[in-house]
Amino acid sequence: MARYGSPDVGFILQGGRSLLADLTVVTIDREAILEETTVLGDADEQHAAVGINKAVISQEGFYDDATDRINDALVGLSEQVACVGYAGNALPAAGVARPCVGIKGQIQSTYVRAASRNELHKASAAYIANGIVEECVLLAHHVARTSDPGDTESNSHDNAASAAGGAAYLQVSALALGGFTNVQVTIRDSADDAAWLDHADGAFAAITTAPTAERIALTGTIRRYTAIDWDFIGAGSGQSITFMVGLNRA
Repeated sequence: MARYGSPDVGFILQGGRSLLADLTVVTIDREAILEETTVLGDADEQHAAVGINKAVISQEGFYDDATDRINDALVGLSEQVACVGYAGNALPAAGVARPCVGIKGQIQSTYVRAASRNELHKASAAYIANGIVEECVLLAHHVARTSDPGDTESNSHDNAASAAGGAAYLQVSALALGGFTNVQVTIRDSADDAAWLDHADGAFAAITTAPTAERIALTGTIRRYTAIDWDFIGAGSGQSITFMVGLNRA
């Protein structure tokens, strides 16, 4: 384990839009719902978990109305898939991947634009998580990729095989197809870090535009080593895609 500070925040992405250059604070507050179970005869208060978790998310930063910056991300008061990298933005190294957080859907409840004398305009928002907040590992860091095809198999994540499935998150912040039809990104796994197969549920929807984001559910066994590949479909040149992928094992 390690300590981290603000320079270690590698990405803040929602709906594919990168908010890293605008935000000064992001908070994810998770809570297990409890019910008091104190009964007659108890001398001390008792509580029990009811099996429901909740999360609220808040953001504060500088207002910017450039295309795909903070105003575009917040003004619609919509529900979006979100990912936050608190511990850097890099591929796995020696089998160890960076942790990140995936939010299946965060419903925005407020958007505040604030103007004050002698200050730059500010923007802030609050959200309620609609569904699960998941602890993930970063299989593909948030950078531009131009190779066709490409993969991260030489920088795989090493973890014990698991049988309960999981989920994968994709955030695409920029795309230049260069004549290609779309891009396919897929989760792959391996028992030995040599023979790789696509996971049965590992294909994200074909990517034709950006920004965009998606969460997919993975069922069954996820083998020990995990990575991703991408492929520009069709023909073209000058292609580029900027994306990240996070994986959660259930």
